[in-house]
Amino acid sequence: MASLPLLLLFNMMMMFSSCWDPDNESIHQLRIANNTDDTIVFALVVRHLCPSCEVAAEDTWGLAPTGNIHIATDVKLSGFDLLNNYCGSYLDTAIVYKVTNDSLTGKKFYTASGECYYASPLVRWGGPLLDLPDSIHSFYNENSWFFEKNPNDNKGKKIMATFTVRPEDLKEIE
Repeated sequence: MASLPLLLLFNMMMMFSSCWDPDNESIHQLRIANNTDDTIVFALVVRHLCPSCEVAAEDTWGLAPTGNIHIATDVKLSGFDLLNNYCGSYLDTAIVYKVTNDSLTGKKFYTASGECYYASPLVRWGGPLLDLPDSIHSFYNENSWFFEKNPNDNKGKKIMATFTVRPEDLKEIE
């Protein structure tokens, strides 16, 4: 019974201290946008978490034409810090697949939302994150990312970083 007043006191102290972020919904975000006419699967192969593992962690997202998806969020890290922390190692790879629904030639994917796709690889970008010329469009080129204030943040402090898959990207390996 004596712990209830302590718990209430602790909660009140957290609310009024600098440790409390009352705007938890306002977070920094990494986002992938599909600016093509094709449905794609975007895959991140993350090896830096376990370099000696034979099978790397792979996150996949299906994106409809002109669609977008959030791939990472954080309350503290933003922009390139968030990207480097999540998937920016030289061991990591980003791959774009074009959905073909051909079970004979395509790789089978189950996306985070449970959708099943058959898709063929079109472009593969390898880390680490670099500052390359604007003319080089790559997931791991700092100049290929677009930064804007998160529209859900009423204080204007949270950043949304977007990488856009463009039609030219789908022609690189075709």
